[in-house]
Amino acid sequence: MMFHSPLSFFLHFFWHSRVNRWLLTVALVGGAAFGLFFASVSSLHVFPSEQRFSYFFFTDTANGGQSRILHGAVSDSAIEMLFELKKGFVDPYVSISVSPTDAEFINLRGHNRMSIDMEGHQSSNVGIDLITRFRDVMTNDSGWVVNHYYNIIDVVPHRRCYVIDLQHFKVPDYWYVDHNVNAANRIPLNLSKVLSFNVGTAYATRWDEPQKLRIYGIRFFRDNSQTWLVLFLVEMLVLGLLLMANLIAYVWGKRRLPLSVSYRPVAVSGDDSEPGSPDFMNYIHHHFNDPELTLEGMSKKLTVNQRLMSTTIQQQYGCNFKTYLNRLRIHESKRLLLETRLSMGEIATLVGFNTQSHFNRVFRQFTGVSPSEFKGVG
Repeated sequence: MMFHSPLSFFLHFFWHSRVNRWLLTVALVGGAAFGLFFASVSSLHVFPSEQRFSYFFFTDTANGGQSRILHGAVSDSAIEMLFELKKGFVDPYVSISVSPTDAEFINLRGHNRMSIDMEGHQSSNVGIDLITRFRDVMTNDSGWVVNHYYNIIDVVPHRRCYVIDLQHFKVPDYWYVDHNVNAANRIPLNLSKVLSFNVGTAYATRWDEPQKLRIYGIRFFRDNSQTWLVLFLVEMLVLGLLLMANLIAYVWGKRRLPLSVSYRPVAVSGDDSEPGSPDFMNYIHHHFNDPELTLEGMSKKLTVNQRLMSTTIQQQYGCNFKTYLNRLRIHESKRLLLETRLSMGEIATLVGFNTQSHFNRVFRQFTGVSPSEFKGVG
């Protein structure tokens, strides 16, 4: 069969195979269900939001610092903080803490991005802390409060939306030291139990001068672009493997064409029939394409008398063994000429002739035309 395009090959082998249709359907339906599951994760708008969140401004005074907040306000449109950083603590800071008022935790499971719309004046470095509760599966200690930190550098003095991958939040090294935990045992981010999060200064470079941070929006959401890309690549991999498997099967099938011919079974009867004599006809039908097939060889292999085999063939088919054998070979060669694109030499070998010239000569004896002429007429 001739395929004029990859699409025709795909339609022929994929859609005409029940197994391929089943595998393809499972892959497509499974991928769609997986994608829809993640697409169903709705965004969580923390600010502005109708849900209840509390906002708390704090400084480094609890750590012996002297930084101060000159003005802090939360309106329907913005969270604003005017502050001064002063030396005193090793890393001066001011921050805004956001926590839920109607629940103990913020459940961010299924989300993978945080966006924060803000601007900074005289304040270039902003850091964000996600405060979570962690349960140690080894000690079953659920009392640890862990802060996962992310630093935003170069906050511009005009409004801009910053999008952060939640997987980039890491536990700072000093937390492991303070809690006597081996830093090699990295603590994962528990998004299902976020107690609160802080937005504030980080690695300050300016002191004793007013700075301002204004936040217009905070939300957590799921970015499915990578998920869809992975699903697409998986689907393409499945299709590619199926296509390759079918292509290999197609090529292998062309190289190993089945040589099966339906013939009228020979019934051997009579008092002079030796035990097992009917089997030799089946043997001929299954091995006629063997160029070394002879009565003598079958007699030794099947322990059947040569004369009995020759007489049976003569009585049943009106010809000797050699003529009957060539009749089978020519019959099969006709099928191959009409149904395949094999060369004359390949067909001659497949049906049991040692040379193409011998095949051509015998074919003309039985049909009156050459194999090429027969194929053209067919």
